[in-house]
Amino acid sequence: MTLSTPAPDPKTLDKLLQKGLSTKSRFGHVALLIAAIAMSLVLLSLLMTEPDLRTRTQVTFAVMLMISLGWASYAAWTLKYRWTLLAQHRIAASFIGITASLAFTLGAALIAIITREAAAGAAATSGLFMVALAGLALKSALERRRALSRRRDELEALLALDLADSR
Repeated sequence: MTLSTPAPDPKTLDKLLQKGLSTKSRFGHVALLIAAIAMSLVLLSLLMTEPDLRTRTQVTFAVMLMISLGWASYAAWTLKYRWTLLAQHRIAASFIGITASLAFTLGAALIAIITREAAAGAAATSGLFMVALAGLALKSALERRRALSRRRDELEALLALDLADSR
C-alpha cells in the first residue's frame, strides 16, 4: 500500500469527518429545493385544473412532476444529512440526472416515432446529449467516491499504525 501523505492527528481527522456541506453548497441545495417544489406545485396544479389536456400532455406533465419531486427529495435528503463523505450526494444527483434524461429522451423518441414530427426527433437527439452528460457526471462521481474510499483506507491504516505504536 502506498501512503501519499501522513495521517492527520485523530482530533483533526474527527473534525474532518464531522464537516458537512459548505455554506455555498447548502445555499445551492436550498435553491434547488425551492425551485423543485415550485415546479412540482405548478405541474400538479396544471394536472388538477386542466382535465381536458391531451393524454400525451398529461403523461408528460406527470413525468415532469416525478422528476421535480425526485430533485426535491434529493435536495431535502442532502440538507437533512449534510453528509458529503464519500460523495454520496454526487452519486445520488447523477442517478437522478441520468434517469430524468433517459425518461425525456425515450419520451421524445416515442413521440417522434408516433407523430413523425421533426421537433420531437430533434428533442430526442438533444436528449441523447443530455444522457451522455449525465453519464459523464455519474462516472465522475463514482471515480471521486473510489478516490475518497482509497484515501479513507490509507488514513485508517495509518491511524491503526499510530495506535499500535503508541501502545
